[in-house]
Amino acid sequence: MSYQIIDQLSANQKQSIKTDSSLMYEKGMEACGFIMENGAVFHSPNIAKQKDLDPRFHFVIDPTIYTKREAKIRLIYHSHINGNPNFTGTDVDLCRATGKPLILYDVIQNRLTAIDPTGNAPLLGREFVYGIYDCYSLVKDYYYQTDGITLDDYPRSQSFSDGNPAWLKPDWNLFADEFTNQGFYPVSLNTAQMGDVLMMSFGGSGKLNHAAIYLGDSTFIHQLSNKTSCIETWGEPWISYTVKILRHKLWSLSH
Repeated sequence: MSYQIIDQLSANQKQSIKTDSSLMYEKGMEACGFIMENGAVFHSPNIAKQKDLDPRFHFVIDPTIYTKREAKIRLIYHSHINGNPNFTGTDVDLCRATGKPLILYDVIQNRLTAIDPTGNAPLLGREFVYGIYDCYSLVKDYYYQTDGITLDDYPRSQSFSDGNPAWLKPDWNLFADEFTNQGFYPVSLNTAQMGDVLMMSFGGSGKLNHAAIYLGDSTFIHQLSNKTSCIETWGEPWISYTVKILRHKLWSLSH
């Protein structure tokens, strides 16, 4: 639900981002910059070419400029000028590394979107962005928002380049092999309680490759790659996909 961040921008801030992006578009470059805590919009040079990157497809903010202002930066923005409306793997890596929300302005479609790595993004209505808004991110953010429980994050390989999502590969084991280290323990499949993690396997990989949160009353919330995060009924085929149910030791003590 990136529009929460976008809706918090003033009309002047949105227009400033769009104007900068349009000017850079005419130069064949992605725009980039910051929105400061005081509301000011700072337009930063894109030094991608100095880093041997094509500025039509990449942006690089001068680290000396970023470091000088980092403590007062609220949001980072950039543009896409090549018709790609989606955040790239590089965009996600930057967002995760800085820990600051990242805005994307798609010049071609005149569309502003955003991703938020802080754990505070609304749980419902997220557009899938691997590494920021995926099934594990939803589990992580749910525990943080509802009970203040912090789970470790995990690196995500941006594996769409070969056309095969990571979670369908045989060697993919994100979170599945680490759940005990995060304070989870398995419970019987017929004893699901609100807040439990439903670990699922589908797509023929045989691996635990999807995680959801049970909300009670035979409903769960999850994030799939082909739709926004949503609440669904825990019936078939989801029950047959569910291989393991995990309960967090801190959650079970407080509920």
